[in-house]
Amino acid sequence: MTDRVSQITALAQSLSDDLEQQKALVAQLWTPRSLNPVAWYDPSNAASLHLDANGALDRVDDLSGNGRHKYAGTTKPAMSSLLGSPSISGGWMKATGFPVGSAFSVFCLASIKRTAFGQLVAFKADSDAGDWVATSCEPLCMDSTMNLQGNKGGNKSSVYGQPVVGGTHGGIAQLNQPLMDDMVMRLGSVFDNGTHTLYMDGVASDAVTYSSGANSPGTLTFLARGDGTYPWGGALGETIILDRVPTADERERIDAWLARHWDRILVVEGDSLPHAGPTFGGYAYAALPNLTKSTYLLNLAVGGSNLNSYDASGPAPQRFGSVAYRAPFWRDVRIPKNKGGKEYVLYFAVTNNLGGSGTMDAYVEATGQYAIAAKAAGFDKVVTSTVLSRTDVGQANDTKRHAYNSAITAPGWAAAHGIDAIADFAAHPIMGVDAAPTLHPEMFNDGVHPSPLGNGELAPILWTTLNSI
Repeated sequence: MTDRVSQITALAQSLSDDLEQQKALVAQLWTPRSLNPVAWYDPSNAASLHLDANGALDRVDDLSGNGRHKYAGTTKPAMSSLLGSPSISGGWMKATGFPVGSAFSVFCLASIKRTAFGQLVAFKADSDAGDWVATSCEPLCMDSTMNLQGNKGGNKSSVYGQPVVGGTHGGIAQLNQPLMDDMVMRLGSVFDNGTHTLYMDGVASDAVTYSSGANSPGTLTFLARGDGTYPWGGALGETIILDRVPTADERERIDAWLARHWDRILVVEGDSLPHAGPTFGGYAYAALPNLTKSTYLLNLAVGGSNLNSYDASGPAPQRFGSVAYRAPFWRDVRIPKNKGGKEYVLYFAVTNNLGGSGTMDAYVEATGQYAIAAKAAGFDKVVTSTVLSRTDVGQANDTKRHAYNSAITAPGWAAAHGIDAIADFAAHPIMGVDAAPTLHPEMFNDGVHPSPLGNGELAPILWTTLNSI
């Protein structure tokens, strides 16, 4: 009887393994053509690119099979790169013959210049005289206050910087910060004949009312408005366009597909130090070219963040400043059901309130519990860093930061809390000394934030740490 049970158990396990292998094979065979898109453009597909003698783009072929190729406008785009993935920037392009319909979805990989004012993708019906008439639909654009948004007349769905996913979350106003310079994101814009929802790396904004669609066959313009004005300041990578609303599973597949060029997804969370974007020499971005694994950086950090303990009854918007409170809907949702063989790594750094009224033991414990929760949520690796000195008014923290740094680097503490490595910024001979912002003002913009020069000193410590795991 025991042998029979063993045989049945082995057979069940074999069938389970076969099913998982079949699922993996299906995932490998999936492409955007499985969605039956109305158009699909991929600058990483060299055969689909047609360049002129000067290397500028004349045409990008539509890979959907529908023949809606993109052609250069009066100013031709050039080839560029999004974290190593081919993209196009500058100039503008257009494609014709898009179908009439009230449902319309665009998903793409793009970089965002916060100084930009213009459209990334703008639907232009044939009769349109401008961007704001009744038959015009702008899936993605950048407005003058640096908010990424989709527009239909007076209705907006805004995605501010971090962590705002819409102006509210669950009807509660959130922190209002601009997008960082040169952010690379997987963006989605979905119109469903009633509402418009904007997605930023898989997280949805609050939907806004949208009651109209494309009323006549039209032309899509890329990187600028239909007449080439108001150019998008960033780069545009792969773009997938549907004439319907995708399912949640399809959106997740699209996000995974757009990230296929990278082996590792690095999610960055914390306060204003890791928040700094590449234009300001942010150390997380400066580390990217030196990482041994190709890495997609997803920066969720918010200036002013802390490790305070809040629940849903806590005051808003203050509770959204806690990395622990916002983790379930801001950090953990970045882990897809199927990782597709990719490694998901969390790097977090929070220094605010370190010199506050709470006990050091409580702050250290909050750090540890945050890391443990991240592992439980599905992150494969978790990394943090030691704390630098700050000398801004009322925030001198050297005594407490030494206690904190000693606690988290003590033998066995990191391993006991699911932390795989610690970037020891405090060990740097210049950046890590007491009162460093005062002693080395060229390394700091003020009493706490590193300058581009200072971030350049921190970046090698971070990339060495990430390469070690």
